[in-house]
Amino acid sequence: ADGLDDYFEEFELGTEPNNNDTDSDGISDGQEYLVYGTDPLDKDTDHDGLDDYTEIFIVHSDPLNPDTDGDLIPDGMDFQPTVHWIFPLAGILLLAFVGAIGFRRLRQEITTKEYVTEAEPASPGLEPGMSVAVEYKIREGKVIFGVVVRNGSKDPMQNVQVTLGVPDLTDTIKSENIGMIEAGSVSVVEIDFDLQPGAEGELVGMLEYDNVEGEHKTVNLKPVRIVA
Repeated sequence: ADGLDDYFEEFELGTEPNNNDTDSDGISDGQEYLVYGTDPLDKDTDHDGLDDYTEIFIVHSDPLNPDTDGDLIPDGMDFQPTVHWIFPLAGILLLAFVGAIGFRRLRQEITTKEYVTEAEPASPGLEPGMSVAVEYKIREGKVIFGVVVRNGSKDPMQNVQVTLGVPDLTDTIKSENIGMIEAGSVSVVEIDFDLQPGAEGELVGMLEYDNVEGEHKTVNLKPVRIVA
């Protein structure tokens, strides 16, 4: 009762007339021969590593084509045998590109919001490899400036001290002593001010230190307008 008469099975097709699924692939001999065109004597007609039943009813690939999507990967080895690898790859690259642009813009926004100023490039106390950067944030009603000092030179910086002020908003000038910053290291110090929210003023500051020869150096920061 597989849809094929016994004579045809016995003398022409070569299938078993007493077995409605000669190759035991889950598809009757009549369906294979009359409907799908697959070989009822071979459970994997196109020899791609996937049996006919899996291709037809599960992954929906072509049981007569060992490479349904034409990507040169046999269906049995293909993670998505009905989708050419170029399409998901293009999608991944597009997502990566969009993500990279988004990350760059986010980083720029964060940097723009938090980054305040840096050392004057022509400051006489700035030696090759040294840099100073200032960031700020609002915490518990105070404006907190984080001063990052990087000593990329070959010599240590001694008696390092940072001084900041916002003369438009307060007469207070604050200094923090960092001490020694070894060559190739970074030091961070925080200086906070009690400023009215929304107040605008100019931040000024400098960094002082002694070099290994005992010379006292002064690094001036770029004056910059801030909003508390």
